[in-house]
Amino acid sequence: MQNNFEPQHRPLDTPFRAWLRHHTFSAKNSLERLLVEPLSSLLTWLVIGIALALPAILYITLSNVETVSANWNNGTRISLFLDKDITNEQGDSLTDRLKKNTHITKAEFVTTDQAMAFFKTHSGLGDALQNIDENPFPPSIEVQYKDNLPPVRVKELIKTFKKMPGVQTVQLDMDWVQRLYRFMQLGKRLTLILICLLSLGVLLVVGNTIKLSIENRRQEIVIVKLVGGSNQFVRRPFLYSGFWLGLGGGLIAWLAILTTKYFVQAPFNRLMNLYGSDFQLLSLTFSDSAGLILTGIFLGWLGAWLVVTHHLAEIEPS
Repeated sequence: MQNNFEPQHRPLDTPFRAWLRHHTFSAKNSLERLLVEPLSSLLTWLVIGIALALPAILYITLSNVETVSANWNNGTRISLFLDKDITNEQGDSLTDRLKKNTHITKAEFVTTDQAMAFFKTHSGLGDALQNIDENPFPPSIEVQYKDNLPPVRVKELIKTFKKMPGVQTVQLDMDWVQRLYRFMQLGKRLTLILICLLSLGVLLVVGNTIKLSIENRRQEIVIVKLVGGSNQFVRRPFLYSGFWLGLGGGLIAWLAILTTKYFVQAPFNRLMNLYGSDFQLLSLTFSDSAGLILTGIFLGWLGAWLVVTHHLAEIEPS
């Protein structure tokens, strides 16, 4: 029986060269063994790739939603509706006063005529207002507060605005933003749970594959141990098999994510155009891609190490 655990001995090899040569041989031989059964290996790689891609796609989706919502949140304004008898001069004076607040980045006074013109242009009901003698829109001030201002500070601002003379109503539609953030937090928790479950699935898939390989090579393992081979020496080819399984799965996951972005990009751009946004769909960065592939390699190696360590202790020459 041919021994595939070690290449032909070279007398002039130093211990380091022999160690390095065995690593090279083990890596090459383990890859060749996987390629001998391409269909079986491909199915294993696909399972690992899908298991890695699913949480990564969910993570990217949440990152895109979080980025888009952050942009919308930055554009959220507090609307101060003033008394109808407020003059333009008083409105400008009140606006200048608001601009002095350290939490406010922008304040813009909107006259009744400007509000009417904006409504006619954007509501599509301009013709219906032609028969109205009196302008129904009150003067207002649109206030933009600082980015990432805590909700407690926003509530304090609203209380301050309500106490200001001439302010009739203060309006802030933050409920949808808070619901979205709660959804994002739930999504992150679910992503973490999915990562743990699918990582366990990868370990089981790799472990089962390596277990079958160990059983097929049981006689070789016994022979190597009979001639003095250590468990570490015997374990090495199987660890490289786990490495190749993890690497292949990571690359398939990376390709699956790129393919998903390709199919989603066009409809996503059309959706953003409807909202007048030029936001570009986020995808994996170079570090994210490297992290995904390295995660696949680590899970493949870990699954192989756990199974080989357990089974080698049970295989001893009789």
